[in-house]
Amino acid sequence: MTSGVLPALLLSTIAGLSTAIGSLIALFSKKNDTRFMSAALGFSAGVMITVSFAELLPEAQKNISVSNPRYGPAISLCFLATGVALAAIIDMLIPSDIGISGGIDRSGASLLHMGVVTAIAITVHNFPEGIATFMAGYSDIKIGLPVALSIAMHNIPEGVAVSVPIYFGTGKRGKAFLYSAASGLSEPLGALIAYLCLAPFLNTSSLGGVFAVVAGIMVYIAFGELVPASERYKRPRAAVVGIVMGTLFMLFILTASGT
Repeated sequence: MTSGVLPALLLSTIAGLSTAIGSLIALFSKKNDTRFMSAALGFSAGVMITVSFAELLPEAQKNISVSNPRYGPAISLCFLATGVALAAIIDMLIPSDIGISGGIDRSGASLLHMGVVTAIAITVHNFPEGIATFMAGYSDIKIGLPVALSIAMHNIPEGVAVSVPIYFGTGKRGKAFLYSAASGLSEPLGALIAYLCLAPFLNTSSLGGVFAVVAGIMVYIAFGELVPASERYKRPRAAVVGIVMGTLFMLFILTASGT
């Protein structure tokens, strides 16, 4: 390895594992605190919606439009729809005993289902982020540092999005932490694959397509799972406050980091 590879891999690893920081919030929350649960799920939804529409989709449109300026936005929306469909398929493939059908209590097994699907979505999400962080850090460490910081900051609430439903669904702090931390491991994996395999073939258009698909997955999770779940605890104000705070928090992070 050349001298610039290890620092770039380290940046990707730190950014990815910051999901574990978010999971610590779940470890110190009260299992029977319905107000917190509603607000936390709403916060997670706000984060995902904002990341999807304020960061991922515009980035996808910009990248795809480099090679196809006329139809770039339309192609991005097609990839977005593909991501929504993919998330729906993932949802259906989760075993039925932890699914949302059959009248299962949303406060138990279905929350575990939500957390697992969210972990899968964020794992997919983190993979191209690992590639992006590595490429930035490998080209210039001064560019890689702010990129890694930006990704790390929005990985923290994503860790909440994974760990909160798993903890509240199972009551097991260790499982919530492990799922959250594991979802971040795809980031250094993406960085390693970028170095070993993908660098010669990666271009702006293909990376844009990946970002749009990931945005679709996040939109499905937010609107199909997190928002409805946040309302089922009969704490509508907490849910709304959570969504607004998650949106504002993510907008602040994106603005402060210049992304």
